[in-house]
Amino acid sequence: MGPTLYRRRFRAAGWLILSLLLPLAPARAAGGGDPRAGTIEALALLQSLLRQETSSPSGSEIQAARVLAVFFSDKGIGCELIEPEPGKGSLLCRVRGDEKGRPVLVVAHLDAPAVAGSGRDAGSRPEAPPRGDPRAGLHAGRACGRGLLAGKGMAAVTAEALAVLARQDPLGRDILFVATADGATAGERGLKWLLEARPELAGAEAGLVGGGGLIEADGKVVAAVIQAKGPIEDTLLPRALGRALAGLAPGARLESTTGPVPADLGLLRQHGVQAYGFAPFPLAGAPAGGGGGGAERGAAGAGGDGGEECLSVENLELGVRLMVDLFRHMTGG
Repeated sequence: MGPTLYRRRFRAAGWLILSLLLPLAPARAAGGGDPRAGTIEALALLQSLLRQETSSPSGSEIQAARVLAVFFSDKGIGCELIEPEPGKGSLLCRVRGDEKGRPVLVVAHLDAPAVAGSGRDAGSRPEAPPRGDPRAGLHAGRACGRGLLAGKGMAAVTAEALAVLARQDPLGRDILFVATADGATAGERGLKWLLEARPELAGAEAGLVGGGGLIEADGKVVAAVIQAKGPIEDTLLPRALGRALAGLAPGARLESTTGPVPADLGLLRQHGVQAYGFAPFPLAGAPAGGGGGGAERGAAGAGGDGGEECLSVENLELGVRLMVDLFRHMTGG
């Protein structure tokens, strides 16, 4: 399927979802303009990603990578499709800054754990609307899928945040975004392969992968939880996240988990990148009061059928806003 057809389907999906959900969208925006357009655009992109069959290990991530490539092309952001073996495709994009510092790197994975017994990911399971239907993966106004928060949900809000920043004044440093194959299974054709094939990725000053999340109490953000190998260090990403959090929710605290870290985080650390895990979405079942217990908090956004993770329109709006501010603070923009 060529890029033109992808654009037509993506835009058609976006306008249908816009007509269905516009009255529900919040009245704030990241970066000005129509206060609802960025949220609806991120939702349309997420729906397009969910309709691609990318279940591990047999799915074809190259289809989801092409959807993202069309999105970035429409925004004037340069990307490269990389396919080390048929179907196992990743996307590498760069938003250029003034190169006053080393780049920052953001990683999201495009594959998803298979639904037990089906060999399919949640975006294309049999009971969902058929492939090509813009409602695929949409449940009661939420987008749902397995591995959504560190995967396609992280990819969608990162893409929209980068689109916002690309329309504004140049950043102080480049942002590299990698949407990878084989991320959910820590396979051989994902970030591990890319770090060897694209050594510039290991030159990043800071790295961000999906993990952790936000703690809410009484509808307000009270903490951000990041995944780290050891205590939080006074480095670029934690400092920037602390500033972004202060702007979003004054008085909210920054915490780290004590549980296992994502495989991609470990890979980046092995290559000398100061990487942390964070996804700008609420953690399900998170306690309102302090400390520590990352593993006990449960999966962020959980609440779909069969172990799925879900994102609402409000979750996406919050996620885009927070990522825009985080990237601004990380790049000096």
